[in-house]
Amino acid sequence: FVVPAVEAYVQAKQKLKIEQRSEHNASRMLWCFGFDMDNAKARGWYDAKIPLVVVNHKDQAHFFKHIEQCVEGAEHARTQLRYGVNNALFGKYVLDQRTNKPKWERSESISQKSIDDQVAAQFWHDTTEAFTHALLQAAAQAHDPSRLLALRQEWARQLRRVSMNLFDTYTAQSLRLSKDPKSYVVARDQLLWQVNLTHEKMPMLKKLDIPALPSSPPENSMEETS
Repeated sequence: FVVPAVEAYVQAKQKLKIEQRSEHNASRMLWCFGFDMDNAKARGWYDAKIPLVVVNHKDQAHFFKHIEQCVEGAEHARTQLRYGVNNALFGKYVLDQRTNKPKWERSESISQKSIDDQVAAQFWHDTTEAFTHALLQAAAQAHDPSRLLALRQEWARQLRRVSMNLFDTYTAQSLRLSKDPKSYVVARDQLLWQVNLTHEKMPMLKKLDIPALPSSPPENSMEETS
């Protein structure tokens, strides 16, 4: 009976260490702030709080790789969201007369640049809380690859939700929806495909190094197309 008792003690102690490390990480933040300057003129004040985490040395390689994959997944989602919003608002889906293949035609404008900046800022804002939570969880559980995988899977779902919600927020009330519904639908379907989590070998799955996830209910209306 000695061995099971020792094992139970070790497991309980390990669990306590993980919980203590998680609480410790959650309470440590680096507050960064300052003016955005342009030619000695202040354009705006920015601040952000960055979690400071403690990770066991032997687990750091797994932890850093996990975070790198999470950031790459977010960059992919943000890029595709920006591209989709721009196509829906400023693009036209036409048939290329030379190649006989469909393509996007889009003209650059000041409005487009403004929307780009707004979409990017809102995307990072809407994912910061979830990313911070996932970061702290990963720091506390970096010793367990299966838990890191589960965290990336949930992060992927979050990126997909935010991407589609923001696409609808920035485009659903646009006059383009009534003037050029085809381009709007194609832009939305293409974004759905780029953040697809149910088909093997999709970009989002590769970025996050996760397997295809079970199908979920369709996002609001349009069907996914390849």
